[in-house]
Amino acid sequence: MIDLQSDAVQVLPDDFGRLEDVMYLCLSGCGNLRNLPNSVVRLKALASLLLQFCVHLQGLPESIGELQALTKISLDGCTSIQRLPESIGKLHQLDRLYLTDMTGLECLPDSIIHLRKLTVLHLNRCTRLTNFPEGMGKTMTSLVDVQLEHCQALTFLPRSMSDLPALQTLNLWHCTGLRMMPTLTQPSLTNLETTGVNSKVLEGWELSGRMHFELFSG
Repeated sequence: MIDLQSDAVQVLPDDFGRLEDVMYLCLSGCGNLRNLPNSVVRLKALASLLLQFCVHLQGLPESIGELQALTKISLDGCTSIQRLPESIGKLHQLDRLYLTDMTGLECLPDSIIHLRKLTVLHLNRCTRLTNFPEGMGKTMTSLVDVQLEHCQALTFLPRSMSDLPALQTLNLWHCTGLRMMPTLTQPSLTNLETTGVNSKVLEGWELSGRMHFELFSG
């Protein structure tokens, strides 16, 4: 385990990757950290990568997909990151991805749909996020919890979202820019929050009696 939560951390040494047995790396609150060294991809045992509120971090290494043991990534509050590397789709063990308050994030990589074991995807208050990849319903078969609260630049949800077989919770609270979304009929869906969503987006929905919806349109 490595826990280096401190504003004093500005750079990690190039030989950081020599710590090959590390399973837990926490750099949360390292507000002056701008980059991770490429050698971080040598941490082959790493399961958790926590980088919350590294506000000056510019991004993840392009080769992050080589960390095949990763099950959790948290980038909450990393406001300077505008995109995630395409190689993130190679993290086949990843089951939790936390991207809340990433106010600089503009899009998700198309490769994210290959995260077959992902159960939790949190994107609350990613206010510049404009896209959600198509095709997710065919591959993201483990996805249970999707949080999109206050993603005000998001204008549509992909049709394939209606095919997510395990989806239980979808939070669209105050997604005021949403203009199109599919009708979600999967039996697994028990919590749908739509407060602040344009009521015209929800016209024609038939709510099945077998579902319990927390449905409040604005």
